[in-house]
Amino acid sequence: MEARAIEVLRTIDRGAHAEILAARSRVDGRPLLIKRLHPGLLDYGEDFVDGLVDGVMGRRWPEGTAWLAPVAAVRDEDVRMIVSPWVEVAPLAALLRAGALSAAAVAALGVQLIDALAALGRADPRAIYGELTPAHVLVDRGGGLRIQAACLSPWIHRSGARFCRGILSVILPSMDHWAPERLRGRQEDLRGDLYGVGLLLWRSLGVRGPFAGDSAFARAQAKLSGELPALGELSPETPPEVVEAIASLLARDPEERPSVEAAAAGHLGLDHWAAGGREALARRVAALLDAAG
Repeated sequence: MEARAIEVLRTIDRGAHAEILAARSRVDGRPLLIKRLHPGLLDYGEDFVDGLVDGVMGRRWPEGTAWLAPVAAVRDEDVRMIVSPWVEVAPLAALLRAGALSAAAVAALGVQLIDALAALGRADPRAIYGELTPAHVLVDRGGGLRIQAACLSPWIHRSGARFCRGILSVILPSMDHWAPERLRGRQEDLRGDLYGVGLLLWRSLGVRGPFAGDSAFARAQAKLSGELPALGELSPETPPEVVEAIASLLARDPEERPSVEAAAAGHLGLDHWAAGGREALARRVAALLDAAG
C-alpha cells in the first residue's frame, strides 16, 4: 500500500509523537484506521523509525481479541503510517481529558486489559508489550477495547546500546508508564505490562501519581525506591476491592504481582465491580465522538 492510495478523512486524536486518523482506501473504498508517526520522528534517524514500524509489523498479534493488529505499513519520504482495519474509537487519553472515570468503568477497563494481555501471552509466550499508555488504549462505542500495535521495545531490543540522536526525548516521557524492572532493563515477561495496567487504572480514577517528581528521572527514582501511596485515602469513594486489585498490580517486585494467567482467571475480583462499566465507557466515547462530528 502506498501513501497516495490512502485518503485521510479526519484526525481522531493527536499525541506527542503520532496521531490517529480516520481514512479510507482510494483503491477499494475500505475504511481504515491509521497511526501516523509525526515527521519530526525522522530527526531521530531512519533506522529508529523503520525499526519501530518493522517491529510492530513483525509481531504476532492475537486475532479476534482487543488487539488492533496492523494490516500494512506505509513508508513515503517523511510519512510513516501503520494501517489497521477501521474501528470507530476514542483513545483513553482523550476520555481522561474529559474527566475521571467511575469505579465501575475503571473495573471494566481493568478486566479487558488483563484479558488482552493474557491473549497476547497465549499467542507468544515471550511477548512483552512494553509501553501500555492511555494513548495506546482505544475504546469503541460499545465500551470495548482495542489496543494499538505500537511500542518502542522492538526497536530498543534490536538496537541494543546504539541510540539515535534525540532518542531520549522519545524515551523519557514514556518512562512514566514503565514497570520498575523495565527501568532497570530487566523486564522478562508480561507482569511488567500488568504493572502498566495498574498505572492506567490508578490514573483513570482521576488520582495524580502515584509517583511524584518534577522530571521523568525523579519520578522513575520514586518508582524504584519510594512507597506506593495509599490509594484508598486518595480516592475514598473507590471500593476497597478495586483499590486492592490496583495495589496488587503495582507491587514493585514482579514476583509479588500475579501472573497474567492468574490475573485473567479471576480478574482480581474486578468482575463484581465492573457491572455497568462498559456502558459507562460507551457513553463517554459516544459523547466525545459525537461532539467531534
